[in-house]
Amino acid sequence: MSLQNAVDQYRTNHVETVSKERLVVMLYEGAIRFADEAQQAIASGDIPRRGTQINRALSIVQELNNSLDHSVAPELTQQLAALYEYVEFELSEANRINEAAHVKNALRILRTLLVSWKRVESRSAEEAQDTPPVNRSTSDTPRLSLSV
Repeated sequence: MSLQNAVDQYRTNHVETVSKERLVVMLYEGAIRFADEAQQAIASGDIPRRGTQINRALSIVQELNNSLDHSVAPELTQQLAALYEYVEFELSEANRINEAAHVKNALRILRTLLVSWKRVESRSAEEAQDTPPVNRSTSDTPRLSLSV
């Protein structure tokens, strides 16, 4: 097994065995990292990199939005959906007009939500200390359940 295959296998196993709360935190961290990199690309005039990084951040935000389970806490999930749509709009505008202020607006929301999800993750970990992690198959798309 090559080193790259081993690394890929480790990443796959890691993502499949973490809690759903941890997975959401990882998604936020990824979206923030890509948006930060897009902001840097705008500052340096690197248009191709800006587009790539914004598209990566957008993909994550769209996945977060698509995985909301509106049957659980409908009011909260509607508010999250509206925030995700705002973030998508701001990132799209940043890409369209090459303006870092739009990325900054999106980052403000993403960072706020990340702090909240880290609290949820911490609380869930405390409650489930003796419960083994759930192993998800790749065909089992998790739905975000916001009952905390």
